[in-house]
Amino acid sequence: MPPKDTNKGKADKDTSGSKKNGNKKKDSEVPQEVFLAKFRPKQRSVFYMVYLGICAGTLLFYDTCDVRKKKQDCGHPGISPFECRTTACFLKGGGDMDTKKVTITRKKGIKFGLASGSQKGDRDVFIKELKEGAITAHNAQADPEDRIYPRDTIVSIDGATGSSLVKKLKATDTEKAVIEFKRSRLPSYLRWLHRSSKPNMLEKLLTAPGTQNWFKSFYKLGGLGFTMWYLSGYSAMSLPLYYFGTSGFVAWNVNRCCHDSKVNPGVAHCYKGGSANLTVAMNRIKQKAESQLKVFQKQGPRNYLKGWFWSNDFSKWL
Repeated sequence: MPPKDTNKGKADKDTSGSKKNGNKKKDSEVPQEVFLAKFRPKQRSVFYMVYLGICAGTLLFYDTCDVRKKKQDCGHPGISPFECRTTACFLKGGGDMDTKKVTITRKKGIKFGLASGSQKGDRDVFIKELKEGAITAHNAQADPEDRIYPRDTIVSIDGATGSSLVKKLKATDTEKAVIEFKRSRLPSYLRWLHRSSKPNMLEKLLTAPGTQNWFKSFYKLGGLGFTMWYLSGYSAMSLPLYYFGTSGFVAWNVNRCCHDSKVNPGVAHCYKGGSANLTVAMNRIKQKAESQLKVFQKQGPRNYLKGWFWSNDFSKWL
């Protein structure tokens, strides 16, 4: 009998093994299914183009500096045009605090029970921590709105302020005390940002009316952008920049302040124009777009574009 070819068997094993390894490599090289891909349509860029057109139309046809009523001053003396247009509307009115009064009842000899976090030179008392005492006993029985919490600031006790306020805090000879205190307007989950009797820059930014209006505008535009992103079928990597980033910029432009150095004395240089209501802004955009369409139909494409680019008012769109 002829001897068995052992090399042939090894070759067959190697070949089969290489095929298996090759299949494994190919399987590993196949990209995994994208998250939510089976629930979303195929990639279509038309949805982003539609969204981008809406945002571009908002920037083009909405005049942020259009004033229908009296100008609202949102600056300060000597404010620069750059500061006015970028941050003024998002800081004006920020940091305002709610003021409340409560009556504390206690037995004589009982302390209020708080640790002060006030800094040197402060007239008010910032509550750093509550301890066992009259205030904690009051909080146990009072409604949530009438309670005194850490990070509140005591303004007066029985009308006493300043240096007299500190003496009133230490005194224990009265059974009733009327405490007036201030509370930050930050949401409860962000109140840890309030760390002294005076609001900081971040707190002013988050509580300013302009910032609140920006959030409302961004919520609506961002919601539209999220819908368009979902329908487009593209990955989540495009969502922060192309959709939310664009929404944030357009919302900022709708709610920002304007600067005019050529005004009469007593008239605000830095002022709030347009409308903080996005719905009203969209109605104005619609009216302006309709008027521009009528002009386009009347003049024709050539004359319309010529008047657009060579007009002295073209700089206001930039």
